[in-house]
Amino acid sequence: MQEPAAPRATTREQIREQVREAIQNTRVAQDEAGRVTVTTVAPPGVATTQVPPSWAIPEDIPPRVQEVAIASMFMLVMIIIGFPIARAIARRIDRTGHSPKVPVEVTAQLAQLNQAVEAIAVEVERISEGQRFTTKLLSDQHKLPAASREVS
Repeated sequence: MQEPAAPRATTREQIREQVREAIQNTRVAQDEAGRVTVTTVAPPGVATTQVPPSWAIPEDIPPRVQEVAIASMFMLVMIIIGFPIARAIARRIDRTGHSPKVPVEVTAQLAQLNQAVEAIAVEVERISEGQRFTTKLLSDQHKLPAASREVS
């Protein structure tokens, strides 16, 4: 019950020819559809098709448009994520900035310096008051007649 060798060989050749035609038809259909696929033939009689990944660059989009789109998306993500982080940092800085922490020694030194400056101001006011008085006496003395100047 063995089949003759000739019909087996013709059957194999027919199958190979059908596979080749199917591959050729697939290539033509893909070219017409505009989709790029790579078809390779593994061992004789077995065809494999590799489809490019979905993230591959489409041929109909200009390259600069794609760069701008990627930059826009990156900027949008940075705004969505970065804005709340920046606000949180600013609020934290504002909360800690209300009460400056000054050491007690510095506060005491500033109070003493303030008292010294006030004392100096009072003394300078006294000196200027005395100078005004002296200037007034000298100007009044020049206004007196010559005879009254000799008497005194």
